[in-house]
Amino acid sequence: MMAPVRRIVTFVNTGAAIPAGTYAAGATITDEFAPFHWTSGDAGAQWSARFTISNNAAGISKPYIVLGSPTEYVASATRAYIVFPGKFTPLVHGKPFVETGYWTFVVMKAGTGWQVVSQAWAGVSFK
Repeated sequence: MMAPVRRIVTFVNTGAAIPAGTYAAGATITDEFAPFHWTSGDAGAQWSARFTISNNAAGISKPYIVLGSPTEYVASATRAYIVFPGKFTPLVHGKPFVETGYWTFVVMKAGTGWQVVSQAWAGVSFK
């Protein structure tokens, strides 16, 4: 069930494309950059493109996130709600920056794998 989350973290940390099937059809994503909410069938592709555009516009380079152990995990046979503390440590205009927050995911079983149904980032501190 962690595979789609790992693929999204890999995108943030390396810029590698998020593989097809990571997000479920109708997935919803909420984040701190415009347009702040994505809900179309290709929400993951739209969010990842805007992540890159937003970072470039804000002078953010070398984006990198580390997720800690879940602070909340509730699961059924086919769905799970998982909240991770996160530490985002990019460079902003060449200077180190640290944003901590929580990245929340709902994943669902899809065939033999898992897909993200919902994803939301909530920033807590910015230094």
